[in-house]
Order: sequence, then structure tokens, then C-alpha cells
Amino acid sequence: MKLSTDLTLDLDYTTEQTLLHDSVHRCFADLSSRPSVAGTSFAACRRAIAELGLTGLLVPESLGGDGMGLIEAQIACSAAAAACLPFPLLELLLSCRWAAELQPAAAANIMRGGELSTVAVQGHGRLTAGRVAGQAIVPYAAQCRWLALPVHEDGRMLMALADLRHPGCSIELAHQFDLSYELNKVSFDIPASDLTLGASSLPVEALGVLAAAELVGASESCLKLATQYAKDRTQFGNPIGSYQAIKHSLANDFMMLDNARVASQYLGAAFDNAVACGWALESEACQEAMTALHVAKSYCGDAARCIAEDSLQIHGAIAMSWELDVHRMLRRVIRLSAYAGQPQEHRAILSRSLLSGKSLGIAGLA
Repeated sequence: MKLSTDLTLDLDYTTEQTLLHDSVHRCFADLSSRPSVAGTSFAACRRAIAELGLTGLLVPESLGGDGMGLIEAQIACSAAAAACLPFPLLELLLSCRWAAELQPAAAANIMRGGELSTVAVQGHGRLTAGRVAGQAIVPYAAQCRWLALPVHEDGRMLMALADLRHPGCSIELAHQFDLSYELNKVSFDIPASDLTLGASSLPVEALGVLAAAELVGASESCLKLATQYAKDRTQFGNPIGSYQAIKHSLANDFMMLDNARVASQYLGAAFDNAVACGWALESEACQEAMTALHVAKSYCGDAARCIAEDSLQIHGAIAMSWELDVHRMLRRVIRLSAYAGQPQEHRAILSRSLLSGKSLGIAGLA
């Protein structure tokens, strides 16, 4: 399979990617299995991620990072979602990359584990009259020092690095749908001179790339839980998995998961390709990446929700108890589906593009 710039795409992991996959899954599975009244703690996740050296995964080697791509970041994020970790790994990886381009000293401290950074997953700032103002939904803003914030100015998108301790920032708790993942509402009105503003080589759409991977990770966990429960739970003397309705449901979910995994991996490879070629919206590589984003985000979002709901139904009422992660996973899937646009929004963009013949974009998703 070839990408538009004749770079080969291999959906099989390399040796290094396989090692990364095994390491993060082993570490995060151990974290999620530790008994605790409140579940896995934020502090334990932070320590583990620092020990694994994941923070600088997306940061170029020239800026002190590991110089890896979105495919490797997808591997880490998928494992975090599968373990239902209460930690903003997705946001940390992206914000550290943007911080490295905008303010290298801050990024170096983040990579050392001295401070944390996060990113606005909904909302953006507007630069007018020398000030950046607006509101955004930001995961774990109260726990972080730095915020990577998309900023609109005269029709172009910039990235800003803001200090969340700035007096122009106020943080409050947002509505918590995913009860194991803290969301904050950040209001800001900051002089542009107090921010680091600039263009980034990694587009803001990368948020959707990693969200698709997290949806796949959560789906894998839900299917695994449902399959094991179908083997263990007996009714009328037989495992419930022996009954046709359960078997067909699990088989359909397996096929959806396999399709979602391929769509997510292709998305990561297409974005890495477009970024390596220099992100230019009208280029063939960028158009291919944007098409892959709309396809993967729409499919992975719907598939993950279906798999999570099926898992809940197979478990029955016990799935709504705190002893099981199924209902947490469903909440996480619904939250992740909204990152970088809901599935129906992406399908609408694809439909308009196909009908009009115009190039793809993300208008209306910010």
C-alpha cells in the first residue's frame, strides 16, 4: 500500500513499535489492577509515565525528545485508554510537542517530569487588539502548569503556550460525564505579550488522530471483558457465550474493532507522512491525511460506542457497578467521540466534499 508521496505504509508494527506496545500495555495493565479505594491514582500514573520516558515521544530529537511519530503516540494512548487511566496522556504528548516548538525551556522541564502540560480539547482563543481571550474545556487543567491552546487570528490558526497560573486564567470544574477523567473549564483573557504564539509543524488536527487510537484501545478492553464474562457466566447450565445471540454480538464487535484498528493505524501513518512532507492543506498528502481523519474518527467513534454498549448488555446489571470498568469505558468512549468533532460531523464533512468536489478541512469542528 502506498501513500501519496510514495512512502510505503506497513500496518504491521516494527520491532521498536512492538517493544513500545508491550512495555506500555504491561505497565498500564499493572497500574489499573492495583487495588485502591479511588482506583488508580493520578500520581501513580504520572510516575509510571515519567519512568517509561513517554513525555517527549513526539518531540523532535533536535529539541531534546524521542523524535517519534503519531503512530508511536497512538500505541501509548491506546494502551492508556484500554487501562482506563485517570491521566491526560494524549494531551500531555501533544502539548509537550507544541511547547517544544514554542518554548523549549518549558518543554525541557515537562520532559524531566518537573511540570505537566495539557491541551484544549474543545474551544479556542481569539487574538484581537493584542489580547487572547475565550473559553476552553481542558482536561486536568488544575493539575497542570502549561496549556497548549489553538488561537484564531484573521482566518489562520496559531498555537499558543499559556501559563495556567497567569492571573488572566480562571479554572473551574466542568461537567464530569467521564467520572474517571477530570475536565475543567478554563476562561482566559491574556495579553498576547504574555503568551508564546506561533505556527506549529504538527497541526491541531493531531488531537483527532490520538483520540481515534484511544477509542480503539477502549474498544479492545470492552470486547475483552465481554468475551471473558461470556465464558465465565453460566445460565441453564451453559456458558452464556454458547448462545447464538451472544456469539453473534461478540463476532460483530470483533469485526468492527478490526476495521477501527486499521482505520486508526492508517490515519496515524497518513498524518506522519503529511507532517514529514510539510503540512500544507492543499497538498495531496495533507488531503489524504484529512480524508483518513474524517473516515477514522467517524468509524472509530461509532464502533467504540457500539462495542461498549454491547459489552454492558452482555454483562447485565453488574456492568453498572463500580466493581467493573464497563460503564467507565462507555463514558470514556462517549467523551472521546467528541474530541475533534463528533462522528456525524466528520461524515457531514465527507459528504459535502464528495458532493461539491472541494478539498477537505475541519470547518465547524473547533
